[in-house]
Amino acid sequence: MVRPREIKPAAQILATDGVKDIMPDTLQCSSCNGALPLGMPEGLCSSCLWTLLEGARGRRARGNKRKCPRPFGDYELLERIAIGGMGVVYKARQRQPNRIVALKMIRSHRLAGEHELQRFQAESEAVAKLDHPHIVPLYEVGEHRGRHFFSMRLIEGGSLKSHLPRLKSEQRKSARILVSVAKAVHHAHLHGILHRDLKPTNILLDSGDQPYVSDFGLAKELGEEASMTQSGAVLGTPSYMAPEQAAGEHGKDTSAADVYSLGAILYELLTGQPPFAAETPLATLRQLQTQEPRRPRSIDRNVNGDLERICMKCLEKDPRRRYASADALAVDLERFLRAEPVWARPMGHWGQLVKGARRRAPLAGFITTAVVALVTVTILSVSAAIHFANGRDLADQTLRVLFPPPTNDPPAVLFMDTSVAAGVYGYGKGIVKPGETNADVLADMLADLRIVPRRELIGSNWHGEEKVIGMHPDLVVIQGSGFFYAMNAEFQFGDRTDSGFDDPEQEAKWQLLYRTADDKLIAFLGNIGASSPHTKFLIYSRGTGGRWNEGAYRMEWVKKVEMRFPLLKGRITTMLIQGGLVAGPLSDPSAPNGAIIRKYIQEILGLPRKTA
Repeated sequence: MVRPREIKPAAQILATDGVKDIMPDTLQCSSCNGALPLGMPEGLCSSCLWTLLEGARGRRARGNKRKCPRPFGDYELLERIAIGGMGVVYKARQRQPNRIVALKMIRSHRLAGEHELQRFQAESEAVAKLDHPHIVPLYEVGEHRGRHFFSMRLIEGGSLKSHLPRLKSEQRKSARILVSVAKAVHHAHLHGILHRDLKPTNILLDSGDQPYVSDFGLAKELGEEASMTQSGAVLGTPSYMAPEQAAGEHGKDTSAADVYSLGAILYELLTGQPPFAAETPLATLRQLQTQEPRRPRSIDRNVNGDLERICMKCLEKDPRRRYASADALAVDLERFLRAEPVWARPMGHWGQLVKGARRRAPLAGFITTAVVALVTVTILSVSAAIHFANGRDLADQTLRVLFPPPTNDPPAVLFMDTSVAAGVYGYGKGIVKPGETNADVLADMLADLRIVPRRELIGSNWHGEEKVIGMHPDLVVIQGSGFFYAMNAEFQFGDRTDSGFDDPEQEAKWQLLYRTADDKLIAFLGNIGASSPHTKFLIYSRGTGGRWNEGAYRMEWVKKVEMRFPLLKGRITTMLIQGGLVAGPLSDPSAPNGAIIRKYIQEILGLPRKTA
């Protein structure tokens, strides 16, 4: 009698294969709980149906199974090494060049619909954008006899999941592994890619315990509105996904969700179990939304206290309370490895009381009343103090008391500039490398400061205010002429000398473009400043417009901005890059522009200065 292949229960598939879609408001596959495409009748999804059909045919005799090695285009498939809900991975030999690779293809190729093909294509496109030593590199994307595939480097040490028992007792090695993973994830974020399915099975280790991030099947571009998943779907693996992912809030996808997943991986490295793991996926999601994870040291007293604090900071339910970036997490882990004090702080009694109220509804009303009373008294007391403060603006300070903005620890500093060659100081003179920007130079120079540097490139059609607001930086360091350089490169009005263009018409067009770019900069400052009351701004320029070198002009410019956006009062600092239109590079000791920027950043953020 022919027996069909065993179909795993939905909970098991979710736990092991990371089935990506749980859609309570749409039809689901009766086997894997995956969302069925619109218009498909109830029953199995195409992947599970194909698995069932393959099983019914393939169990006739073991000898009838497709054996390896076997040819596949320019490859020879040597053995199957992994299989998931959508794809299958083979160890393969590529003929030209002659090398061993991992080859991934869609598992149910004959029934693969547009949904599967789009997801497979999105994964290959995401990996193709990334070049990092700890991200599995992509070699080739192709199609052979209707079957889509891509090849990549083969990592033969197995997944992190298989090494968890060994690493549980090697906490420093676990921290080093996660440092590399966090830096790789941060690299993806800098290139606009969210992973959204980070978990131990998607991190591969080589023979030297060097980690590699893999499986970008759920990757999404930051700010991307369109989605291959229907609205309301839950994406990821329940035990490792962030609360906002579990709620299906895809419009709120940020890098903070990947930071949470990194914390969940660290949690399992320390304790041997994920933060939440119930009997069913839906029960796990319910725990994720309504409960706080147990502290790792309550599970294993041998867990290092600093690693516990780092882990719990990643697992904050409020994304704003997590590390500002995956790179900030990596930096704190490196501080632990150097035996330096970590930035993560243990939660105080008040924070624990508020978190406890989430789990104990009867306390919530009492705590709310107490909070209102305490805040009222605090506002009255602080308002009185503000009234007599040393000339500070009362309205602005009252706003900060009533609505305290979220701040980052350590401070998040966003460097914004252009990659246009004319706007990169020292470009082409051997000071910076081709492709580098002012942000790259500044980030290297300021690496010793207690900040988390991030960057955003300005383009001629840049409209990324919402993206910057989502980062909630403490300080934005922006090249004042960045918008102008980007727009001038687009419209090609030419390079202007100190005396201007000889052609009056060209000079008029150039001045109009400069005023337009300046207005765009002011509008940007206003939008960010109104949405993030704690964000301050440092604006530097070499005087492209011919008057930025005048201190009085810069003062008037700031007043103009503050009149248009009163909430920005006291939050803007301007700086002239020495050298004017032929400015010295930021790293040139003869023109200490970088040192001045460092001084301003230290003053604005209240950072300690090194003394000789």
